[in-house]
This record gives sequence, structure tokens and C-alpha cells, in this order.
Amino acid sequence: MERRTFSIMFFVRKARKLNNQEVPIYMRITVDGERAEISIKRSVKQEYWNEVKGSAKSGTPYAKELNFFLEQIRHNMYEHQQDLNNRNKVVTATSLKNAYLNIGDDDHRTLLQAYDEHNATLELLVDKGVSKSTYIRHTTSKKHLERFIQSEFKKNDVLLRDVDHSFIVKYETYLRAKRDCNNNTTVKYIRNLGKIIREAMRCDQIKVDPFRNLKFKTEEVDKPFLNLTELDAIVNKKLELHESLRFGTYLSSAASPD
Repeated sequence: MERRTFSIMFFVRKARKLNNQEVPIYMRITVDGERAEISIKRSVKQEYWNEVKGSAKSGTPYAKELNFFLEQIRHNMYEHQQDLNNRNKVVTATSLKNAYLNIGDDDHRTLLQAYDEHNATLELLVDKGVSKSTYIRHTTSKKHLERFIQSEFKKNDVLLRDVDHSFIVKYETYLRAKRDCNNNTTVKYIRNLGKIIREAMRCDQIKVDPFRNLKFKTEEVDKPFLNLTELDAIVNKKLELHESLRFGTYLSSAASPD
């Protein structure tokens, strides 16, 4: 098999200083001498940048956070390279750039990206056919998914095509065991995910339904009536609050000049 060269480096464009006096950071992908460059939408003060290492100088403000971000990008690019190899696709600087930007290939569409787009649409429709509670419910569901992916796969996201039967089962276990969700709450979050999956299937971004042969049912919750003791406690509490408010009003009016 022919050996190929592949490298990732970060650099700043000094000539493109921004309004905040920082310089933008770019990523350069090189495959067999072919180059492609991408802005990573981050910037840094020029004096804080180590040109040799291609990272922020240690000990400078936000160096730890920025350098971690750069390493995450580097790691993701190696994952894109491996994914292209696994699918017998030609690995070039351009194909890796397109994979990073999610351009022209639905195979690289991610779950959280799809959920973000879904929620952005919901937000626009709040009070226009969509309730505020529905929007909040889906933003919470997306946060649970994000934490699950980080916990289970040590990644920031997963490809839509990698969401399979096993993924759903593991997510259910995570909600019940690690998030301590009861049955009905767990089913609610899984059904929210199901909506995203169905939309992806309609767009042929997922070929096989990961929910096949899986059934999730809510349970009837018995909500007992309050007994007389509990009702008396509520009534007495209201009376105490009412009396205190009356007393406060009396003091306020007594203190006021005629």
C-alpha cells in the first residue's frame, strides 16, 4: 500500500489583524504536498502565539482553553482521515477540508448538528404554532445527548450514520442510571431523539431505523388526593401568610404621615 503524508498545523495571519487587535488563527491541512487552509473562527494576540509550536504560549491568558480547542480540532481531523479511509474514499487536503466543514457530503452530518438546526427552527416558531415549553424541552434533550456522547464515546459529537440500535440502548441506560431519570422522563427524552432520527431518515442521512424492535412505554402515575391533615396544613399556611401581610400593611399605614 502506498504510504501517504498527512499533517495538520495551526498558524496566524498577521496581516489580517481584527478590530480587537487580535490575529485570526487558521488550520493548514497538507496531504502529499497538497494544501488546504481553513479559518477556525478563533483569534489570539500576536504576542501570545508560539509560531514554532503552532499554539498559544503557555502561561498566557486563555492559553489552556485555546490549546485544548486546537487539539480537539487536530483529533477530529485524524478521525475524518480514518473515516475516509474506512469508506475507501480518496484522502486529499480538499476532501478533509470539506469533511471538517460538512460540505457536499451528508455522510459527515452529525447528530448534534442536526439537533441544533432542529432547535433553531423551533425557536423561530415559538408562539407561532410551537409552545415555549416544547422548545425548552428539546434544548434540554439536546444537552442530555451532548453529555451522553462525551461520557460514553469521549467525543463532542457523532455522525448521524453511526446512530444505531446500540446507541439508543446505551442512551436509555445513561438516562436511567447516570441522570437518574424515572421511566416517563426517560421515554420523553428518547422520543425527542426519535423526532431527530425520523427527520434524518427522511433525508436519507440514516439508512436503517435505529429504533427498530425497540419499544418505550410511559407508565400511568398514580397521583393520590391530599388527606385532611395535608389540606389543613395548606389552609393554615395561607392564613398565616395572609395575617402577616395584613400586619405588614397595618404597620406601613400607621407609619405613614397623615
